[in-house]
Amino acid sequence: MKLGITLSTYPSKFGPIVFKEGDVFKDIKTIKKLEYDGVDLFTNRKTDQEIDELKRAFENEGIEIAMYLAIFLAEMGLNLSCSDEEKRKKFVKEYKGQIEIARRIGAKRMSVGLMRGAKGDGESMEACLDKLAKSLGELCSFASNKGIKLCLEPINRYEINTLNSVDSSIEFIEKYSLDELGLLLDAFHMNIEDASIEGSIQKAGKRIEHFHSPDSNRLAAGWGHLDYDSILKALIKENYDGYLTIEAFPKPDALSCAVQSAKYFREKLISIKG
Repeated sequence: MKLGITLSTYPSKFGPIVFKEGDVFKDIKTIKKLEYDGVDLFTNRKTDQEIDELKRAFENEGIEIAMYLAIFLAEMGLNLSCSDEEKRKKFVKEYKGQIEIARRIGAKRMSVGLMRGAKGDGESMEACLDKLAKSLGELCSFASNKGIKLCLEPINRYEINTLNSVDSSIEFIEKYSLDELGLLLDAFHMNIEDASIEGSIQKAGKRIEHFHSPDSNRLAAGWGHLDYDSILKALIKENYDGYLTIEAFPKPDALSCAVQSAKYFREKLISIKG
């Protein structure tokens, strides 16, 4: 497995990003020194020149962009399950534009998190998910042609009211035959919503494209109570060889969080592999 860490190109309001103050070129060099393999890149709207500069910076340091997250779209209210058909089409077009940028910058995956939208008051869950499936069917096809894998993230009930658990996310994928849609699993959300993190990993199996690995309190790995020995063994059993990415609060500071998490997972993986 590879080690990843979260990085934002601007001071995002989203809390659990380790390097989030927007000094991105300095942060890339720090991430390289800490020997991380890649990043989940949270970004705002960029010009063509800025995209090219970012791509060169990552290439020069040998850092992979494992996941591209256009989080500014969520901040501006993009909703892929919007009940207003014209707005939904507009949001799909906006997301397609970011898929194209992900391709240009060299990313491999994109997340479908909060941007999927919540179920509105008076709206049935079925109607909401029908709209979401329609959007994702179109977007998965578009992304696949660009070499990008879209990944649905189960998110806990306190942040959104749709697809909270791994079970419900798999049921959604299967019901609507969204075979090109992968899963981004996050141990923080799974600890809230899933009866067994290891059981959900087994159920998700080959659908797992990416894994967020903060601790139970969304701090650095090893600073909470998650049983990562058991979690990592479950991932290994499913032949997962992708990223363990630290999506955590930068407390007490970004560097401490990054150093602790890298040390923790390197030691765990060495111990498990014997």
